[in-house]
Amino acid sequence: STSYREGYLANGKPITEENIKELLAKFEETMPTGTPWDESYTYKSRAFGDVYACSAFGAAISDALFGKDAPMTKHQNFDQLKVGDVVWMKNTANGYYHAFIITSLTNPYYGSDYYSACDGNSGGEVSWRSQGKYSTFEKPEVASGTYIYSRY
Repeated sequence: STSYREGYLANGKPITEENIKELLAKFEETMPTGTPWDESYTYKSRAFGDVYACSAFGAAISDALFGKDAPMTKHQNFDQLKVGDVVWMKNTANGYYHAFIITSLTNPYYGSDYYSACDGNSGGEVSWRSQGKYSTFEKPEVASGTYIYSRY
């Protein structure tokens, strides 16, 4: 189901970090790490618009989690990052950009200074084992061009 109801995920369960992680695990079962996903993949979303590559992956997962009609807030409050948020990160110094979905606010291998994420178009495939360091968001060339898209 991809219907929207305030306070609930698309599967009808309340919006909690635990329930989001449960749904993400189900998505990972159907589209495991290594599944092909590259620039040719496109997705049309009411909230995100027409997107492609890594943004298409993020938008599709977000719509599947929260429902296609779920409202969205775009912000740059990196201390308010939540599991299930889509991050569109751009480094204005080198032009690199990438979209990913937060899967955990800590990383089991690197610790609490790192978040865990999943993404598409990471080397032409899906990855459920991506990570990043929170301090990256503090860099001026990243902070100015990076946005969080939250559905709750």
